[in-house]
Order: sequence, then C-alpha cells, then structure tokens
Amino acid sequence: MMHFKRIKTVDNEIFESINLLYEYAFPHHERRSRDAFEQLTLHEESFVCNAIFDENQQVGFINFWRLDGFIFVEHFAINRVIVTGK
Repeated sequence: MMHFKRIKTVDNEIFESINLLYEYAFPHHERRSRDAFEQLTLHEESFVCNAIFDENQQVGFINFWRLDGFIFVEHFAINRVIVTGK
C-alpha cells in the first residue's frame, strides 16, 4: 500500500534520497539549489515535501505548494528502478 510522509527535517536518509532523486530527475535549470530546497523544507509552511512509500520502501517524492484556493505541484518523481527492479 502506498503512503506519503511529510518531510520537515533535512538531516536524515529520507531527505538525502529525495535530494538524490531530485537532482537526477530534473535538470539544473528546473530545480532549486540544495540550500534553497532545505530552507523551504524547514521553514516554509506552504511548501510541502512528501516522501512516497510503497509498503515500507521509499519510491519517490512529491513537492507542492498549498496556495489560496489550489495546490501547485512543483516536482514529482518516482524511482523506476526501485519500483520495477529494472
């Protein structure tokens, strides 16, 4: 069963694996610097960084903004290798 876990700290292996996938899945010009990503995750309440798990295995992430009247999905990635084993 898939579930999401909001990430509010950056000093753990979950954030590290999110950041690795983030850097791999998106070109430099489509992502924030590591420092900016960390600062948003730690301090911006309207920014949500969620790890995505399938059972107990982390398979991806989704970053979005909770804005007035809508949610804006900024980045979403699933690690195909982890999910399919290929």
